Amino acid sequence: MARFLSILVVSFVLAASLSCGGGRVRGVRSEPIRTNAFGNALSLDEVRQAVVRAVAKSNWTVRAQEGDRVIAYFERGRRASLEVEILFDSYAYSIEPIARSHLKGKKATQWIRNLSRRIQVELTYAGPRDGSRVAPREPEIYDSEEDIEE
Repeated sequence: MARFLSILVVSFVLAASLSCGGGRVRGVRSEPIRTNAFGNALSLDEVRQAVVRAVAKSNWTVRAQEGDRVIAYFERGRRASLEVEILFDSYAYSIEPIARSHLKGKKATQWIRNLSRRIQVELTYAGPRDGSRVAPREPEIYDSEEDIEE
């Protein structure tokens, strides 16, 4: 009987500790930065502008910004908050959590994933749009169906 009670207490403590906001917050590591939608490679300054724009459009706040790093902060309500560090260069970016408050690991990971998606969208449309760095491919234009070879 005593063994059963000790197993029951241990399992209750484990279940309570896992459900009380614990859990690991997963960041985004080395997400590649491809060329933008117009086929142009992005400079470090264009990547920085895209990251800051993505942070603002996602209702996050830029706390600090320098060189190849941005500190962003998100608050939901009065209690739940998350602070992340976004490191980047011309080829990749990473989002690492710095601090969180009253927030479960699963929810914090979801907020980071959403921010990463917004950054990808902003990077797609960042930079020059005229093809000045890389010439875009010319589309093939067909006058009629007879011009198409099968």
